[in-house]
Amino acid sequence: MIKIEYHRESVCAADDYYNRSQTIEMPDNAKLGDLVKFLARTSYGNYSYVPYTGGNSFWALESNVGFLAVVCDDRKRVAFPNFSRLTPLSEIGITTISGKRTDPINDTEPLEDFADGNMELADLITDCASRQKKGLHFILASILIWALILIVHLTGLNIAQKDILTFCCSAVLFPIAWGISKALGIDFQGKGNPLTKAGILFSVNQMLYILIAMWVLAAVPQKMVMVYSMIFGAHLMPFSWLYRSKSFLVFSIIIPLLSLAVGLMYPPAVLAGLMIVIEVLFAFCLYRECKKV
Repeated sequence: MIKIEYHRESVCAADDYYNRSQTIEMPDNAKLGDLVKFLARTSYGNYSYVPYTGGNSFWALESNVGFLAVVCDDRKRVAFPNFSRLTPLSEIGITTISGKRTDPINDTEPLEDFADGNMELADLITDCASRQKKGLHFILASILIWALILIVHLTGLNIAQKDILTFCCSAVLFPIAWGISKALGIDFQGKGNPLTKAGILFSVNQMLYILIAMWVLAAVPQKMVMVYSMIFGAHLMPFSWLYRSKSFLVFSIIIPLLSLAVGLMYPPAVLAGLMIVIEVLFAFCLYRECKKV
């Protein structure tokens, strides 16, 4: 069992002055959502971990490792500012929690949505799409990557050098995506949600197909960017399931087809320019989808 010392500020000096501190025991496999629901819904006599004080008041649950949650005292709404509701308590390392009244917030979710912390697959998908904004930061980063590739193919270097530099441009995708996620407040790691590992697998899978592009670099260097673009587009399809996104599905089909058609008829620079336009449209569609999550 995980033992946590809970202390909250008094709301009535006569009734609960002496019983504001309690020791909480949670199962070893409990998640943060389980703990918050327990605190929001449990009471002993006149003692409540999150007492009702009237009006639209909120309680902040702050622990030894930072803010855990903000709970409305109607016990129906909650917000998680720093940790996912799916994060195991054993990973967070909570030993003490302090409950105190705080300012109202707007970005809350229904407490019943994660009753007992046992989330269905659909809930995990929704959580992943919401916290990671459906991978919007990666698509925005890819716009910059394709801009770099365009610049490379507008230079006077020979085609082999351009192709090698194209691979080098791709190496900065993750650092750029990480920076954008920080700027936009997107959860880059998605800790606590097991589907995050699926997203990593979908991304790493692309690296195996890059070997095909490397072969094309040696055999038909003029068409390497075309094959590279097709691989990039095709690898987006699994994310249509992970993020429940029609945009990922549509663009995972459009990109390979357009890349093939344009790549066969025009030089790589034209295809790189087209990819910038496509990625901008893709990012806009994802942004629209994210507003509905």
